[in-house]
Amino acid sequence: MASLKVELASLRTVAERNRIRLLESWICRSLGEIFLNLGGNQVDEAEQWVRKSIEVDARNGMRLSLAMNYGLYGKFFKQQGDKSRAREELGKAIEILKECGADGLVEPHGQEPVAPMVRRNPPKLQSSFAKASEDTRIPPRSGDRGFLRRRVMKHEEEMANLK
Repeated sequence: MASLKVELASLRTVAERNRIRLLESWICRSLGEIFLNLGGNQVDEAEQWVRKSIEVDARNGMRLSLAMNYGLYGKFFKQQGDKSRAREELGKAIEILKECGADGLVEPHGQEPVAPMVRRNPPKLQSSFAKASEDTRIPPRSGDRGFLRRRVMKHEEEMANLK
């Protein structure tokens, strides 16, 4: 047990010493997930780290990361037995993921896009359902659609299990 305390202390030190803003939320979310998975006395600290990651991403406008934080916060409340709060947090995660383009907002050229066109998708990076058209329209900051869609499906499944 003493070894675990030392390792947890070193994890906290990493968070305290971080000077790279881009990594701040990722570190906080990772610590939150670690402490949540440890359970027991560590759960309160898990919530603190998850809340901090939400605060950081909200402040910095990092929507995709914010959605992942809300998903983890939903997992936290599910583990605590608070199903209504878990549904609320997972709902926030799903809403943000959909705003980020996780619901397949790739429209062929010539049709009205759901979101404004910001760049062309190179053919080798196009998803299978968009390969039919060389010119696709994608929303800002859409990222990897497959990853985003899987994340939405995961959170929707978790919400369904809470009923």
